[in-house]
Amino acid sequence: VRYELIKKGLSEEVLEETLSRYPLDKEEQRAVEVARKKVESLKVKVEPGVVRKIQGYLLRKGFSPEICARALENISIVDHSHSLE
Repeated sequence: VRYELIKKGLSEEVLEETLSRYPLDKEEQRAVEVARKKVESLKVKVEPGVVRKIQGYLLRKGFSPEICARALENISIVDHSHSLE
């Protein structure tokens, strides 16, 4: 969401105000959808390097590190004993 708003040229003030109204559960749900699509497009065995690649992809899409970690845990490709941040 952040990425899309930045692309539209919103000021930092408007961006922060808008994002403060956006529920985290919806952002996490969107991150899960994006991560699942990326996993499917890679068509490889999920390994630590692949997880990092998906995390980087989500970060570049504008998701926070916390949301990325939660999304990756949600789609069951992360060993819960390791942090992604």
